[in-house]
Amino acid sequence: MPLTCITGRGSLYYPPPDSGGGSEVGSMVDFDFEDDELPSFFNTYAGGVISTEQAYSGTRSVKCTAAEDEANLDWLAGKPLHRLTQGDEIWVRFRTFFPTGYDFSVSTSLKFLRVDQGANSGVNRGHGAHIDYYLQSANDTDVGFWNFIQEDIQSWMFAGAERPPSGIIRNTWQTWNFYLLLHSVASSARVRLWCDETLIIDSNTRATLGAATNEVGSIADGNCQGVMFMTYWNGGSPQAQSCYLDDWAISTNISGAPTATDGAGNPWIGL
Repeated sequence: MPLTCITGRGSLYYPPPDSGGGSEVGSMVDFDFEDDELPSFFNTYAGGVISTEQAYSGTRSVKCTAAEDEANLDWLAGKPLHRLTQGDEIWVRFRTFFPTGYDFSVSTSLKFLRVDQGANSGVNRGHGAHIDYYLQSANDTDVGFWNFIQEDIQSWMFAGAERPPSGIIRNTWQTWNFYLLLHSVASSARVRLWCDETLIIDSNTRATLGAATNEVGSIADGNCQGVMFMTYWNGGSPQAQSCYLDDWAISTNISGAPTATDGAGNPWIGL
């Protein structure tokens, strides 16, 4: 039976988003971070802090700070209440602000958004290999390129010059939408990434689950990590620096797909 969300404090995510500016948008949980504390949805990592230094909407956002050489960022991540299995879908939307001078230099790849997935039993249920949107070949001036990998397969979606430019612009707010159709067969899976209104990636050339029985874990799965923002910086951050995140929204087919569509008719959470 479909689950519904009641004024942002509903049943899809646990603990309920009882702080941090949760609200209902259809059946989607949306956090605007206008309260004093991070929403309790961020039950895996909660390394960001509420700040008034920058905001896209309202007066607050989440300030995410990396120390020089820090690799494990652990800023924002949360586990859904319900496990997601083959054929399920997940949409994520958030906005970022990277100040002038933000240095994206990375030894190999920066894990920009990742979703944990793994076997459907045992101590590591829903954990073990990640579904990753990576930022690559960036530095103190260049904002690099996107790539995608599902770690059970270890096969990059793009090679070299095929990689699409990241589209990141420093010192301005940008909106990112992500979509995953979970499947162990590439032709039945789907990966999408938008920057603002531009669809950057739309592909079914890579599986998004390592096996047909794999799952995205839930709050019941102690070792799974859920949905994560900029969780690991290969080689460590080149300097002490902060970025900002606002208006985090998340939906699944269990709660009800977003009703908005992009210019091509693809469902997305939107701007």
